[in-house]
Amino acid sequence: MIWSWFLPGIVAALSLCACGDGGRSAYTEPSREERQGIHVLRLLGTPYQMGWQHGRLMAAELAEGVEFVKNDPLFSLFLPMARSQGLIEDALAQSYPEVLDECRGMAAGAADAGVEGWDLETCVALAYGDVIIAFINDLLGNGCTQFVASGPATPAGVMVHGRNMDWDRLSYLIRHPTVIVRRPEGGVPFASVGFPGNVAPYNGINAAGLSVASNNNGANPDTDPNQRSRRGHTQMIYQMLSRCGSLAQAEEFLLAQTHARATILVVADGERGEAAVFEVSPSHHAARRLDADGLVYATNHFLDPGMDPYDNEPGSPQDSTVCRLERLRQLLPPGGAETRYGQIDAAAAVAVLRDRKNGCTGEVYPPEEFDTNGSIANNGAIWSMVFVPMERLLYLAAGEPPVPSHPYVGFGMDELLHPGAPPPSPSQIP
Repeated sequence: MIWSWFLPGIVAALSLCACGDGGRSAYTEPSREERQGIHVLRLLGTPYQMGWQHGRLMAAELAEGVEFVKNDPLFSLFLPMARSQGLIEDALAQSYPEVLDECRGMAAGAADAGVEGWDLETCVALAYGDVIIAFINDLLGNGCTQFVASGPATPAGVMVHGRNMDWDRLSYLIRHPTVIVRRPEGGVPFASVGFPGNVAPYNGINAAGLSVASNNNGANPDTDPNQRSRRGHTQMIYQMLSRCGSLAQAEEFLLAQTHARATILVVADGERGEAAVFEVSPSHHAARRLDADGLVYATNHFLDPGMDPYDNEPGSPQDSTVCRLERLRQLLPPGGAETRYGQIDAAAAVAVLRDRKNGCTGEVYPPEEFDTNGSIANNGAIWSMVFVPMERLLYLAAGEPPVPSHPYVGFGMDELLHPGAPPPSPSQIP
C-alpha cells in the first residue's frame, strides 16, 4: 500500500533517478559486485522479486548466516528465546506487507540456490529484531552516535549526516558489510547499509536525498514500558526510505505508526536543508530539529525535557551515552572546547566519528580498543558512515575493527542506480 500523501515524493524521486548523469538509464537487472571489501547488491521489482534476487545472489553468504545464527554464542539464543515468548508470531503479525513479501522471496530464492535453513522465520525475526531484543533483556546493549551539520556549521552550506553503528563484535556482520540498493516497484529507490539477509535497515539514503538511521534506547518500564503487537522501527526506516521524499513526509509517517519500544531516529533532508532527531517511546514522542547553529545530534538517551521520564538512560553520570554526548558538545557547537564548527564537511565528519577521547574524563583510548563505553569511535562500531544527503552520497567504513580507522569508501545514488555513471568525488575519504 502506498498512501496518497507520499505520491509527490515518490514521483519526484523517480523522475530524478529515471535517467542519471548523461542520460543513462537505471539498471534493469539485479546484480552484485565487490568494492573494497564491501558487497554491493542491486535489486529491483516487487518486494517478493527483490527478496528472491537477494536469496539467489547472496546464497553463499546466507548459508554462512544460517551457521552464524545457530552457533554464535549470542545469536544462538535469539531465535529460541523469541519462540519461547511468542515473539515470532508478533513479528509475522506486525511486519509490514513489503517486509513479509521480501522475506518470502528471499527464503524461496535461497532454497532455489540450495541453502538450507534461511527460512521465512529467520528472515522475519531479524527484520523485527529491534523489537525482539527489547523483550529478551536487551540482548545487545545501547550504542550508536549520530549528528547532522548544516548551514553555518559547514564550510559550503552542504549538509552532512555522520553515524557510527555500534553493536557487539558480531563476526557475520563484520565480515559481510553490504550496501543493498533497491529499486522498488512504484517506490523511491534507496540504498541501505546492512548484511546479507538484512531486509529492515538500521541506516540508509534514498534518491530523494533523505538519510535515516536509528540509535538504540530503552523504554522506562515504569512510565512507558515496551508494548507487544506493535510495529518495529527498522521496518519503519524501510518504509520511510521507499516512500518519503522529505522530512515532513517521514515525520507524518512516523507519527501515524504504533511503536513497540523506545528508539531515536535521525532524519536528514538534503533537498530542504532540514533535519530532526525523533525521540520515540511506545506512547510518547518529541522532535529536536536543527538549532540556530545548524546542528542536531544524539547518542542513546532522550534530551527533550518532555521525554526524559520515558527512557531508562542514562544510569550514571559517566555512562557511555553521556560521555559521547559531551564529546559531541566539545567537537560540534561554536563554543566547544575543540570545536570544528564552520568546517564540518564530509572529511571533518569522518574525523568526529574517529574521535577516541572520553568526553567526561579526557582519556584518549587506543584505536584497537573495540568497546570502552566511553568514546565515539571506541563504542563497538561495526560500520561507520557519513551521508551527504543533498548530493545523494554515502561514505562507508567497514571491515575488521577498528572500523573507523578504515578508509570511508564512497557510494553515490547516481552511480549505484545508473550503470556507467561516474563514482563519487572523492571516491573515498582516507
